[in-house]
Amino acid sequence: MNALKTRIGILSLSSITLSGIFIVPIIGMVAQAFPDSSLSGVQMIISASTLTALVGAWLTGKLASVLSRKTVALIGAGGILLFGMLPYFIHSGLAAVIAFSALMGVCLGFINNILPTLISVHYEGEQRQSVMGQQVAVASIGAMVFMGGQARHGPVVPRLPRLPVRRRGPHRMRLHHPSRERGGRGEGEVARLGSRGLDP
Repeated sequence: MNALKTRIGILSLSSITLSGIFIVPIIGMVAQAFPDSSLSGVQMIISASTLTALVGAWLTGKLASVLSRKTVALIGAGGILLFGMLPYFIHSGLAAVIAFSALMGVCLGFINNILPTLISVHYEGEQRQSVMGQQVAVASIGAMVFMGGQARHGPVVPRLPRLPVRRRGPHRMRLHHPSRERGGRGEGEVARLGSRGLDP
């Protein structure tokens, strides 16, 4: 029973290891919500969590020496849930959203670095390889579920405004006129030549 609970816990944590990119399908909607901000500033929401995950990786070893591995994993999961939900309630400015993303990245670093340790402690040999394969599969499935669910509620990129199109009348059929192909002479010029006479 304890082995089953351990595996469920590890795989549950694996489902949110890619949470830093869950916002990618709706980045266009975020850009629309902050029209005064540049697109590069909006993309900092994704970059911030990626950069601060390195800080979380550095802090994981220090926390693991003071707290248990299970506690560090729970702190990481709770932090991702907290800082992932706060932008829904506090979104007065883009800086606040980026700050929450950066804090979520730190917690993401906790999980991404504590999971391999948990697997190596609880499993050995072929069983360890099996659990590591399941971890990668569950992480991919979690990303597909979260990102696919968000993509259904908004476009990936902002929709461009439609340009006004002037409607013209029905096209008239242009008749083939041989005089227009020979030196560009029109009907008037041909008529004048005819009145003067072509013979000397």
